[in-house]
Amino acid sequence: MKRKSDLVAALADKTGISKTDVASVIDALPEIVVGGLKDEEECILPGLGKFKIGHRSERVGRNPQTGDKVTIPAQNTIKFAAGKSLKDSIK
Repeated sequence: MKRKSDLVAALADKTGISKTDVASVIDALPEIVVGGLKDEEECILPGLGKFKIGHRSERVGRNPQTGDKVTIPAQNTIKFAAGKSLKDSIK
């Protein structure tokens, strides 16, 4: 599935829920995942995997054009770990 409309149609066919309702759920999912990450630092999607917050420390890098040292600030990252059932289904 390359488009949102393909996913909406597939879910509507599989569940019997209207396409409008399915689209509303899909639109709300990112907001819910982000909210879960901000509150709990982990968000599990059963059958798919787990999103969690990672931390990258401050480090020194180099500007590739000038070769000067540059301090890269610390930042939070988002990590996704595929669940066992997803991994097993791809084998």
